[in-house]
Amino acid sequence: MTLVLNDRGMKFLLFLMLTVTVGYQAAGQKADTAKYYFKFYDEIGPSNDFHQVDNMAEADFFRIIFPSDSAGYFAVKDFYKNGNPRFIGKTDPVQLRNAPNAISLSLEGNGVYYYPSGKKQRITHYFDNKKDGEEFLFYPDGHLYCKVKYILKKDDAEPSAVLFLDCYDASGKLICKDGNGTWITVDIEFNPLVKGPVKDGSFDGEWHGLEKRTDSITYIYKYNKGKFDSGVGYDKSGKAYPFKDDIEKAAFKDNPIVFLDELYGHLKIPKDENGKKMSLDSVQISFIVEKDGSLSTPEVLNNENDALKSALATALSKCGKWMPWKEYGVPIRAQIIMPLKKIEGDYKFLRYDENPLGF
Repeated sequence: MTLVLNDRGMKFLLFLMLTVTVGYQAAGQKADTAKYYFKFYDEIGPSNDFHQVDNMAEADFFRIIFPSDSAGYFAVKDFYKNGNPRFIGKTDPVQLRNAPNAISLSLEGNGVYYYPSGKKQRITHYFDNKKDGEEFLFYPDGHLYCKVKYILKKDDAEPSAVLFLDCYDASGKLICKDGNGTWITVDIEFNPLVKGPVKDGSFDGEWHGLEKRTDSITYIYKYNKGKFDSGVGYDKSGKAYPFKDDIEKAAFKDNPIVFLDELYGHLKIPKDENGKKMSLDSVQISFIVEKDGSLSTPEVLNNENDALKSALATALSKCGKWMPWKEYGVPIRAQIIMPLKKIEGDYKFLRYDENPLGF
């Protein structure tokens, strides 16, 4: 039995599914060794989210791409500033020749990733830049976390299937062997996320959430032979909330432009010192969507006009309710920040922020 990863599997197996992205410029460099410098966007550690910089003083690691071997592949070696290896592997020359300014290397064969300490992080086999075959992942102290097997589909549009074979807990105890037993999924920092049974290489039965960030929420996933069946979240009082998606952002009817249209229908725009209606083109507003979908705490973020703030509060009180932000089905409070300027056309052009606030 094989498991095709859905969005949920992709989320809580993020550590398994990391890909390599690089900023690489190799025009005219086919025979000479090339060296490049990169800096992580995220300061927590050896992530794959980085950008190219000009020199070693700015960099977190550097990359050397060597001349092609007898088979035509280029060896790639990354090193942290402390001299320890970060990655050792090979890339297909086709991408380097045909797209020298590409931001991704097309990996082939075994790629070995390392922690800054020098211990192995994972070993992955690639075919045409896709994971293929067995992959091994290691805890930061060096002992094995898990072994999985990727199986490429003939149709490139279909995601690879994956078999979950062996899993070890943080103490080194083997808890799943040859695709049968218990599995603990982890995030990039090896915080445990979900724990549950594996049968014949696939998730099966009830999986219980171990995440500590939402300490007022517990949740259960139910799998049937590798396929997600249903989920139930429980708030602090024990009330159950069925869910399909781990996170559902706050929303208003069809889209946020509908909300702005309704808000404008209730908004009495104050006049400026010249007796004309104030321009709202540069104004941003903030409000909170409560757990029941009602709106509270209106604020005008970049304008101190008291009349405008009062008019906004009155208009918001007359608007319909939103669908609240939900985590594992449980409603929580969320802050919305959006421009007050009206936008015509596709709502996707409306840029606004949603920030979960918890209970």
